[in-house]
This record gives sequence, C-alpha cells and structure tokens, in this order.
Amino acid sequence: MNWKSSNGAVAENYRGRSPAHRCVRLTGVPTVTVVVASRELRTLDAQLSRLAPICAAAGAEIVVARAGDDDELTTLQTVYPAVRFVSLPEEASRADLLAAGMADADGDIVRLIDDDSPLTGALIAEIQAGAAMLEDDTDGAPSATPPTSAGTATESTSDRRSRPVDRLEAGDRVVIIGSDPGALTAAYLLVKRGVRATVLEASDRVGGLSQTAQYRGYRFDVGGDRFDTTVKPVDDLWHELLEEDLIAVPGRSRIHYGGRFFGYPTRVVDVLLGLGPVETVRVVVSYMRARLRRNPAEDDFEQWATNRFGKRLYRTFFKTYAEKVCGIPSAEIRADWASQQMQHASLGRAMLSAASVPRRSRDVKPSSHDLRYPRLGRGQLWQSCSDRIQALGGYVRLRHHVKALEVEGGRVIAVRAETPEGEVRIAGDHFISSLPIKNLVHALEPAPPAAVRVSANGLSYRDCLTVALIVDGDDLFPDSTMYIQTPEVKVARIQNYNNWSRAMAPEPGRTCLGLEYFCFEGDRLWSLPDDELIALGARDLRHLGLDRGARVLDGTVVRIPKAYPVYDATYPEHLAAVRKHLDPIPNLHLVGRTGMHSCRHQDHSMLVAMLTLASMDGGDYDVWQVDMDAGVPEGIPTEAPVPLSVTAHATSG
Repeated sequence: MNWKSSNGAVAENYRGRSPAHRCVRLTGVPTVTVVVASRELRTLDAQLSRLAPICAAAGAEIVVARAGDDDELTTLQTVYPAVRFVSLPEEASRADLLAAGMADADGDIVRLIDDDSPLTGALIAEIQAGAAMLEDDTDGAPSATPPTSAGTATESTSDRRSRPVDRLEAGDRVVIIGSDPGALTAAYLLVKRGVRATVLEASDRVGGLSQTAQYRGYRFDVGGDRFDTTVKPVDDLWHELLEEDLIAVPGRSRIHYGGRFFGYPTRVVDVLLGLGPVETVRVVVSYMRARLRRNPAEDDFEQWATNRFGKRLYRTFFKTYAEKVCGIPSAEIRADWASQQMQHASLGRAMLSAASVPRRSRDVKPSSHDLRYPRLGRGQLWQSCSDRIQALGGYVRLRHHVKALEVEGGRVIAVRAETPEGEVRIAGDHFISSLPIKNLVHALEPAPPAAVRVSANGLSYRDCLTVALIVDGDDLFPDSTMYIQTPEVKVARIQNYNNWSRAMAPEPGRTCLGLEYFCFEGDRLWSLPDDELIALGARDLRHLGLDRGARVLDGTVVRIPKAYPVYDATYPEHLAAVRKHLDPIPNLHLVGRTGMHSCRHQDHSMLVAMLTLASMDGGDYDVWQVDMDAGVPEGIPTEAPVPLSVTAHATSG
C-alpha cells in the first residue's frame, strides 16, 4: 500500500520495518516533520506532551496518524492545535498508520515515532539537529544523522588540566550574565576587591532557582536546597552575608510512598520494616539476585540503582521520583545523575552506606536535627548579596535579557541586552555566564558552526512549576520537605515553609506549602492556567492526606524555565562539542547549574565561582572537575580559594 503525500512525492511503504530513527528525503518545504503513529490514546498524549515543545523550539511540524474514536481525536486537536491529525478507521494496522502519516508529511526530513518506537533522547537530538542543519545548509541535502563529536565531556578534559584564561588586571570590567548563586558569588567577591562588576538578570528577581518569591506577604522558595557544605569558604560566606539571619531549624524530611511515610534520612532496616514482611523478603531476594548477577555496565540510572538496590527496591523508591524530575525513562538517565542528585532522589541518602557510594564529609554540616536556613527563605541570601554588591559600587541590572555576545579576535568584547527601555550594549574585559549553555551558544555573534549549534540544541532542560498554596491551618505535618514517590500524583516534592521559618508566613494559624512539579516548557502541565494548577495542587494534597481536612484559601504559581539540566544519553557528547568551541575563549567563563549543564547544589556553584576568579588571578584550576560528592578534589584550596588582591595564585599540579 502506498500513500501519496500532499506535496506530490510518494511516501515509502514502511510495512514490516522499524521506524524508530528512519529518515527519507521528500521534495517539499525545508522543514522537519515528525510523524507519530499511535493506537493508544494514553501513549499518544504522553508522546505529544513531550514532543510538542521540542518541535516548536526546533521549528519542526508534527503529523499524527490516529486510529480510533473521533471524539478523542477532537479532544487532542483542542489540546494540541499546532498538530496536524490524520484519522483512520479503528481496524487500521500499524503499517497503515505509518504510511498515512508519511503521506501527509510536508517536511524535507521525516522522523517517525509509534507505540513500539517511542520518543527518546537520541531522537530528540536528531529532530533538533535536522532543523539546525536545514537552517544552515547551503550545499545540498541535509544528513539523516547529526554530527557527532569525539569523546565525552569527561574525555574532552582528560588530557589537560586548564584552558587559556585572560588575567584580571587593575581597571578591568567584568560583566556577569545571570544572577544564580555562582554568578552573584563571583560578582560579590569581585566588588569586594574593587573590581568593576555588572550583573545582568533577565527577570525581576535575583537568585535563579534559589530565589524566594512573595505572594500576599507569604514567602516561598521556588526550589529546595539545604545549607550544608564541605567547603569552609562557602560556609563562611553564608555567615558573612546572612549574619544572625542564618538560623538553626529542627529540619525533618520524609518520603511518601503508597500511603506510608518513611523517615529521611533513615537506616535501610527501617525502610525494609516499613514495607512489611512479605515485601521485605521480595526486596531482599531481588537485592541478592542483583548482587550475584551484577551488570558491569552502569551507563544509565536504572542499571546503577538496580546494581545497588535490586530491581524491586529500585522500582519502588527510585524510578518514580527520578522520572518525575527528569521527564525521561530511567533507562535514559545517565548514571552520573545519581552521584549528583541522589540525596534528592527519595531513599538515596538513606541508602548510600549500603550502596558503597562515597559520602560527603560532614565537617561543617549540622546534624539532621539542627539544620540551617535563612530566616526569610533561600532568596534572602542572594538578595543580601545583591544589596551588598550595589553598596560596594557594583551594578545589578534587572530585566536585562542578554540576547547577544559579540566575539571579536577570539574574545568576547560586549553583550547586548533587551530592557524595558530598549536594547543596550555593555562592553567588558571579562564575561562570566550562568546562561543555559544552549542559549549562550545561540547568542554568540558571529554564530558558531552549525555542528556546535546542533550540539547545543541537543542539551535538554527540565522546567519547574512551584504551586504555592495558602492553607487554613498551621500544624499540617512536621516535615520541612516531603519527597513524593507515590506515582498517582504528579507533584514530586512539597515544602512546608512554616517548618523552615515562621517568619515566612505573615498570618498565624495559616501555612504556605510549595508543591513542585517538573515538566517541559510548553507541554500540557506548563501551559495550564494558574487556577487549574492551584486546583491540581489542592487535589494532590488531599489525595496524599497531607491537608488534614484544612481548606486551601488561595494560591499562586511561579514558573522557572530551564531549571534543571537533563542528563540524557546524548548529553556528554553534546556538552563536549560545545565546550570544544567555548573553552578557547579566554575571557568567557561558565558557572552555575544551567551555565555548566550540571545538576549540582549551590555550594558547588559558589566554589566554582571562587575557583574561576582564582584562575583569572593566574591559578590553574579545572572547574569542570570539581566533584562535591566525592569530597573537595586534590589541589583545590579550601581555606582561601579567592585571593584578596589581584595577584597570581599558586597553581596546582
């Protein structure tokens, strides 16, 4: 059976062939078409929820061939108005669906997805690569596969310890793009030394994912992080900026799974007993089987966790939370995500001792019953930092969206930013960026080669929604943080701000809860109106039994795009290719989570900023090798990583 496409080309019959990553050349408009053939409504909805924003960003179109109920098709058309739908009879075969979708594809490159060949990280990269190559192609047909880079992010630096870095000289101007913890740390330490520093922040608040928002006098953090660190200079800086407002709190965290609560952190034996005797036996048997049949390959998170905890415990406690956070199957999450985020992945910290994973030193960390927290929320630290930067003569420019970095002679010479008053150009001698690497690459002028832009497009990010609910009651549950492993609800983590600091709620007898949802910008969850998200939060709270019958009085929503870098199967190669282009620029430095595509915590970002300045003073530090979970790397100073004057810093090995 052949189907004729709308542009006159004859589509190939795919009967009996695997469509997962197949491409054909059609004579049509220069676009990428993704054909989705599906009989399962739930699978199709999940595919489109993830695929729609990716294709929108890549300039690709989507054609769906669907067999089934016309009413269901009408509903999908309402939810995804930019998608073209082709309806086939219920009895249509898989091959018929694929052929029908192909016939309606107008693209120059076609990617195929069906129920048996789902959307994967590799296919996302191909979609993005195809769009970028079409945009840049001048010499013929685009390739069916994206350019590949040699090696991985780790391999790219294995044969060298440093990169060329311009020295910081008296009178130099430093421009800092973004205001996350790493960016503001760099700016503050610079202005303390009399260096002219300007911070450019696109939004109207500093702090990035570490900001504290306000609604009707209630304060709530848009991301969670505890104030513990192995690095004394970082700990000292927290105290310097917050002074008496860095308070001790009786922090408590638990995990919610299957209607039960598990302490966090806790002992493995407590977890097993909490599962009940029958399930405990099953977990132990599964664990012993995993130990006896250990898979030597640990490229993905699923195998990493299975090797250490057994398949059953992995599915019970790790899989749901990891997939909520990352938005991709656990088998596609890189194993290095575990070492960087395990303490936020439900039972990770509770089981690290059993997993034989190096634990972080507790030298300056308070006990689990004596945590520290800013009195007015995490953002208080970075607002204080911003205030001090300006008091010392530096500049913090809000609502300055950097759109271009001008490169001349192999160095960045200026940035251009959009502001409410129009575009401004700011020149500088050194540039420190916490922009998402994808955005940074596309902001460079002149544009990097197509292969570099393809790799940048291959870096994915998970976006975050914080739904803040004001609840009529002040003793809902004793936890500061609740990790939600229960798969029946979409919420992944709940913060009880009353239990962090009573000063965050202006009214007695009421509580502000922050429900964190992870999604992709533009998907169904991200696009829901605020009132529907607030209603969703209230339903999830009630389903979990955490509202204790109290009424939800009000709420608000904060959306944070590109909150968490995604560690999918292709990110190391893409990051290596991007770094190969950026590293030789001697006056451009990357810091922060999104700036380095790294799922690290704020103390890591701060240390990287300190070592970046030390490198600008003549030191030799590879900030990409800082691994906080394995302890402070050899050769990196922990007492005074940032000199107090612009002098050469002692190099390490």
